[in-house]
Amino acid sequence: MLTFAVGTTRAPKVDGIKDGLAECVLHYDALAGGFEFVCEKTESGVSDMPLSIEETMKGAKNRASSLISQGINADYYVGIEGGTSRFGDKAYLFGIVYVESKAG
Repeated sequence: MLTFAVGTTRAPKVDGIKDGLAECVLHYDALAGGFEFVCEKTESGVSDMPLSIEETMKGAKNRASSLISQGINADYYVGIEGGTSRFGDKAYLFGIVYVESKAG
């Protein structure tokens, strides 16, 4: 069984990770043994609404790194951050998911 530490307690974000992993089970034998979740509220270290993809990526990575710094034992550490940015004359909302293994 694999353990995923997730840097949020917000149900929609956690459910998204669970749904994504459920789909992956069909393609990756390593997940066939099941998985469990440890969900902890973490700080992103970026603004409440990041205004660039770079800032959003940094926030997601910071959340995963925070879990590691807290000494949480897991196989994978997941940080999720939502942001917005302009590309040309359009504005976009998006999310970034950062995953780091315990091996680094």
